[in-house]
Amino acid sequence: MGSANHRTAEQRGFSLIEVLFATAISSVSILGLMAMTVVSIKANQRDGLRNDSVRVASETAEVLMTAPFDTVESCGLPANSSTTSPGCHILDSTGKDILPDPDESELIVSSTPDVPYNLSWTVTALSDDLKEIEITVDYPDNIEVQEHSVTIYKHREI
Repeated sequence: MGSANHRTAEQRGFSLIEVLFATAISSVSILGLMAMTVVSIKANQRDGLRNDSVRVASETAEVLMTAPFDTVESCGLPANSSTTSPGCHILDSTGKDILPDPDESELIVSSTPDVPYNLSWTVTALSDDLKEIEITVDYPDNIEVQEHSVTIYKHREI
């Protein structure tokens, strides 16, 4: 007769200790994957916010570059505002304001509509024929305010 502590050739299956070790290893692996998923989601959100700010700055640069040289002045579009800063207009050659309305602006539409983007630009005349324009877009990211800046140069047409 066999002892109770020894398995015979006909006995099959796993011991309780083997099942506990397998369960522990699987649990640790699943927890690690869950933590990586959370980190990945947060990184994707941050990247989306930054991509939106880059797009807003780029589209603003396009609007400012198409504006007549003499109409480009420092200004900004504050977040959650129905109007631009006082005197903030960019006129084309016909006198039409080409700066989009912040409420309807394609510039402010983002993949994260609940995030307020503050848009501003500072114009510095480097000479009579050259202006430096620094475009800044800032937005909240968790508890910090992130900022994306672009500098462009506008030359008077010859």
